Amino acid sequence: MVLIYTLNRPLFLSKISLPLHVVTDNGTTRATGTVTFTIYSNPACSGAGTNAGTITLDSSGVAHPSDSAILTSNGLSFKAHYNGGNYAAVDSRCASISTSAAPTVLLFSSNTIPQAGAVLTTNLDKLNVQFNKPVWFDSQTEYDHSAANPVNYLLITPGTDGVFSEYQTDACSIGVQGNDLEIPINSVDYDPETFVATLHVSPLPDGLYTFIICGSTSIWDLENTTPLNGFQLGTTHGSDTILNFIISSSRSTTQGAAQKTKLPDTGFAPGRITALPKQPAEKAYHAFGDLTLEIPALKLKNSIVGVPETASGWDVTWLGNNAGWLNGTAFPTWNGNSVITGHVWDANNLPGIFVNLKQLKYDDQVKIHAWGQVYTYAVRETRTVAPSSLNAVLKHEDIAWLTLVTCEGFNPFSTQYSSRRIVRAVLVSVTAEK
Repeated sequence: MVLIYTLNRPLFLSKISLPLHVVTDNGTTRATGTVTFTIYSNPACSGAGTNAGTITLDSSGVAHPSDSAILTSNGLSFKAHYNGGNYAAVDSRCASISTSAAPTVLLFSSNTIPQAGAVLTTNLDKLNVQFNKPVWFDSQTEYDHSAANPVNYLLITPGTDGVFSEYQTDACSIGVQGNDLEIPINSVDYDPETFVATLHVSPLPDGLYTFIICGSTSIWDLENTTPLNGFQLGTTHGSDTILNFIISSSRSTTQGAAQKTKLPDTGFAPGRITALPKQPAEKAYHAFGDLTLEIPALKLKNSIVGVPETASGWDVTWLGNNAGWLNGTAFPTWNGNSVITGHVWDANNLPGIFVNLKQLKYDDQVKIHAWGQVYTYAVRETRTVAPSSLNAVLKHEDIAWLTLVTCEGFNPFSTQYSSRRIVRAVLVSVTAEK
């Protein structure tokens, strides 16, 4: 017989980060084999659920999903199934994904639309927010703490200048700042079974958006005793949850590798200054604000911008000292393969941010800082490929990987780089920003 139990450790939002232990009833012979996890979008593990990956037990008979980063699916509850080995197969009990006593927003749940950092190609007319537990709602939507009250949310877009105010709107308690524009929330529906609030708005045009779910002023739990994200130290209120997203319906993000012939040119000719043409509007990069790439071993920390995809590929000419996320690959921190580029040598005849990328080695850390969280990846591969090796860089992945790309091997006779350096890293942990 095999007993399955879970340790009561805090979880990051909807990311599973607690280890599941598999032990024997007498403690003398450790179990061998694998454990498969299933995620559910409801709190009771009812329905079919979604397969969230399989973990091989280590020499101690323990499965560590937080260490392997396989479990990056989202939901409200999960079960583990020991698939058998030297003991008979067995199921765990249903367990809550979140151990927070306070209500929180599941930022990366498939039921939260848009997710944090999303780049969307459709003009939304409603937004969904999934909470980790029941929150207060009332048929009288004007009730202050109700998740069904439209005033308990702020949806902001930049003013006519296209940029957020210097004093950016970043809290419900201070309201709209500077030239920022508030988008009206027409109405809100709340589903007490799935803890999802659906906000109805007029179709959102292309642009940048900040979506704030109010905890500093408003939403509380079902008992009306604890505010969103818990009481802040020395106060009688909670804190807000902020989602940033982009709508770009006019640009396809699924052009596909078949239409491209080579990887981006990420380096200029060394030994001279290169004059750059004006950047065309259709090739303008997306600035995400709080999205940063850090590589401690290289003492590198730079902002990440979004590079639009065209039928011929991506033009990274104007990256400068930014890292460039290639639109059409997975958004950084999401499941899938996120491809990020940087110059090896820049147009000013100076070393680019990825000049030392080839120095990275197995297990070196690569970090993404995103909206209050730190996503840590561990290097698993570094090699050079031909400029035409699209498949090597755009390789499909089911879990969260980063592929860093830059040029290598400048040929002064052809004035071209002969190869591309790729460094691939897998997500191993997610922690709160300190």
